[in-house]
Amino acid sequence: MLYGQRGEGTRGVPEIPVGSSFTNTYSMEFDGIDDYMTTGLNLGYTSYPNLSLSCWIKVDNSDLVDFRDYSPIGAYVAGYANSTPINLNHSSPLFPPELKVSQQGAAPAVYGTTNLGDNNWHHIVSTCEYDAAGTIVNVYVDGNPTPEIANNIMLSWTPITGDLILGGGTSTFRLFIGNLDEVAAFDYILSTDDIANIYNLGTPGDLTSLSPIYWNRMGD
Repeated sequence: MLYGQRGEGTRGVPEIPVGSSFTNTYSMEFDGIDDYMTTGLNLGYTSYPNLSLSCWIKVDNSDLVDFRDYSPIGAYVAGYANSTPINLNHSSPLFPPELKVSQQGAAPAVYGTTNLGDNNWHHIVSTCEYDAAGTIVNVYVDGNPTPEIANNIMLSWTPITGDLILGGGTSTFRLFIGNLDEVAAFDYILSTDDIANIYNLGTPGDLTSLSPIYWNRMGD
């Protein structure tokens, strides 16, 4: 596991003094081979019937393998079912190959539209609401109030459960390659206003007022 210098202004937008933003300059770099972090936070649906996960990623398409999935955040389980509340897919079914958010579930796979592999920082939020039919997922990118994936049922035969893991779907499955920063989990569904505030025009800020159940500033 390596610390990667983030540097000012590298999230793809100018540094704007909005809110009470931190002056953090580091992130964690994952190699896509054997890097991952365990957190000890169990995300069992019986404890958290509503869950939101937030993170910042920086990935270069040139480092990725075609037709492969990558997960900056996962929920460790014995099998891989429902271990990827935030999943990224490279290439398929898109050409030229780009990294997009994706979800696979009871319905056909759903893909986002933003290229997340452009070597700029991007913010991702996944909200997970447990329902009798399965886990209902919405995925938001870069503070946009319109989700890139909306009301998708993820692997309906089992809800998310297991410990929150960073850098992969599990310790061996869909391992992430790139930089990961400002990971947070919330035991409620974030509103679009909350998501916009976390994005903060591209500058991570203080999440204390949103009462995260987990918040890792990844190296700072």
